[in-house]
Amino acid sequence: MTSNRVWVFSTPEQKVAEKALMSNTESGLKAIVKNLNEQLVVQPHPDFGYVSGFYYKWFRDSLYLEQSVKYDSPDALSKEKVFKLGRVDFYVDNTCGLSYLRHTGKWHLICSGETAEYCLNLLKNNPIFHG
Repeated sequence: MTSNRVWVFSTPEQKVAEKALMSNTESGLKAIVKNLNEQLVVQPHPDFGYVSGFYYKWFRDSLYLEQSVKYDSPDALSKEKVFKLGRVDFYVDNTCGLSYLRHTGKWHLICSGETAEYCLNLLKNNPIFHG
């Protein structure tokens, strides 16, 4: 006796957090970036690289904290380089996860399933995210 059922591949549904949570987190990160730019951006040095600014950007469903470093030396291979410092991931159940980029190029998860306020507090107070 044969079955009438057929195995079919189906792509998983895209899981996206609520837009309100994402916009609230973005506004909180905007304040953190402004604070970091006031505290940690230094005057340029002609021979060494210096931090020229912090900013954030969206990529898919994650919010990235990045640092820009400029090199004014004529021997520099590139004039500017961008380093990723942290990533906030948004989950379906309105929680967030926080990761930082290790020197190996792999993301290391610090916390998962936490509130957005907790993740922003870690970004603000943990020096690993300050470059």
